[in-house]
Amino acid sequence: MPLYMLQAAYTPEAWAALTQTPEDRTQVFRTLAARVGARLLNAYFCFGEYDIVATFEAPDAVTAATLAATVAAAGHLKALTTTPLLSMDEGLEVMRRAGGLSYQVPGSLATRIAARLAADARTAAAMIDVSAVGGEVTLEGTVPAASVKQAAEEIARAQPGVALVLNELHVQPAPPGEIRPIPQRGY
Repeated sequence: MPLYMLQAAYTPEAWAALTQTPEDRTQVFRTLAARVGARLLNAYFCFGEYDIVATFEAPDAVTAATLAATVAAAGHLKALTTTPLLSMDEGLEVMRRAGGLSYQVPGSLATRIAARLAADARTAAAMIDVSAVGGEVTLEGTVPAASVKQAAEEIARAQPGVALVLNELHVQPAPPGEIRPIPQRGY
């Protein structure tokens, strides 16, 4: 079952009530969790931004959010945060998956080129991934025609800061029975 961490900070009024009548709140939360199919694993007092930290299992994020909303609605907390937790194996899988992806920083060379490709009528419909390291730009994906591949490279080369364009675009083969015109060259 997915694991979650709940962090909570009491209001001054809640602290006043707890110091007048000390109370172990874990059983209250444990009972509430069980009612929605979750299970409290442990709870601790802590110093710093939050006063309480607890870990619990819940069948899904909606159940975890239901617990958090129910606790927050009581009004005795000034802050409440619920964080999904991943096992080390899950974390490693995240790293492996993220290692195969890239994200364009706003205003980066890759973002500017991608915006130009999306705005140009010759390349707007194509799914072209753009990455850039320094001034080296790589274009990847599949395009419907060689003319689109060429246009994408021209657009990338025209951007300030581009030193080299690696055009890794693949031209999608024509479906069986479709005849594509052969480009004419002037001699």
